[in-house]
Amino acid sequence: MASTQTQTRTHEDFVAFMVDYTAFLGRMRADESDKLKALGSKELSRIEHSITVAQANAKQLENYERRREALQTEAGYEGMTFRQVIMHAPKEEQDRLWQLFTRFESNVAEIRFYNDKSMTVARDNMMEKDPASMIPGLAGKGSNPYERIREQQQGGSNILETKA
Repeated sequence: MASTQTQTRTHEDFVAFMVDYTAFLGRMRADESDKLKALGSKELSRIEHSITVAQANAKQLENYERRREALQTEAGYEGMTFRQVIMHAPKEEQDRLWQLFTRFESNVAEIRFYNDKSMTVARDNMMEKDPASMIPGLAGKGSNPYERIREQQQGGSNILETKA
């Protein structure tokens, strides 16, 4: 009986964490939208601020992901997708979890959309200012700050890809 109670507690901890994680992704989505607007404004201080926020979000995302994996393992869901976790959840909880999953998935998709658009705007801005920095081999490695950010965020997007 204690095992069932422990499993119920760890499941509840996992679900509560996923609610928090989804809320974080909602905030990150808004920050990515702000980043796109900042890049479009071409105001250096806004761009720098949005990049700093994006870097902080990427670090937080890594932390959330590590915690999700640990809680998922503790709850007995190791290696499962969110969809699979929902299928193993008590029937009376599944509707609520599907709604959470939908918000989670939507936030991830919008983060990717805004990030892709931001990278396009950043590349266009760099081409406008310094075309040589965008042509491989003409500039020193790492001379394009937007490319460095994209490389850093690609690691973060791998994390997002494992959630769906």
